[in-house]
Amino acid sequence: AYDTLYGDIQGLKYSYIIQKLNGKNILDVGIGTGVAYENLNLNSYVVGVDLSFRSLIKARERIKSLDPVLADGNDPPLRDVFDTVLCISSIHHFNDFEKSIERLSILGNRVAISIMKKLYEYDELKRVADKNLFKIEDLWDDYCLIRD
Repeated sequence: AYDTLYGDIQGLKYSYIIQKLNGKNILDVGIGTGVAYENLNLNSYVVGVDLSFRSLIKARERIKSLDPVLADGNDPPLRDVFDTVLCISSIHHFNDFEKSIERLSILGNRVAISIMKKLYEYDELKRVADKNLFKIEDLWDDYCLIRD
């Protein structure tokens, strides 16, 4: 159901962000079923973190270069630094969005975290963005914190 309802808009978000950040190895926290990768011409290695085993199986079918990690996105069990870290339309599922943003920001050189506009006030996001050296972009129904 999610894929049918949101697959197209998620694909647009991913396409824009991946072109902008252009990483060879990508960490995607909250990858879900990988529906957003379906129409991307991707030549990157992807590590996808999600709590749903079934979603990761579907994501692996869609993304041949995927290493799936069954884990909590609040604090993924990863220590590597990736070219690009993505957390697109998922951070609202985490316990503490500010702490999660801080944690995700140390895992990558370039980071994009999208947050649904209807869930957070712009001023609060601006404070967190400034603290973690992000700029904020308008991305359809999301704000996107980007560090490139």
